[in-house]
Amino acid sequence: MSKITHFETMSSKINSKSCKAARALADISQGELSKRVGVSRKTISDFERDSRNTQPRIIRDIEEYFKKIGFEFEDCEDHTSIKLNKNSSKPPILTP
Repeated sequence: MSKITHFETMSSKINSKSCKAARALADISQGELSKRVGVSRKTISDFERDSRNTQPRIIRDIEEYFKKIGFEFEDCEDHTSIKLNKNSSKPPILTP
């Protein structure tokens, strides 16, 4: 069984590398992201390192969090592009 590093529905495009990049751009730690998504820090770490099968629900929840704070993900030929929504100058910190 291959690792799930990319979950696609009509709008899900995040993968392990784009998760790590978006987290860095948002200036939040793995621990902070884990709290916002409702999973352990280890789950975020494992997803970003491609070291385990990550449940599609968790991948969707991670992407939804980033969308809420103004990020957009777009598939390109060989990578995923991360864009900050035009209406956002810096992602706000959301409280649970």
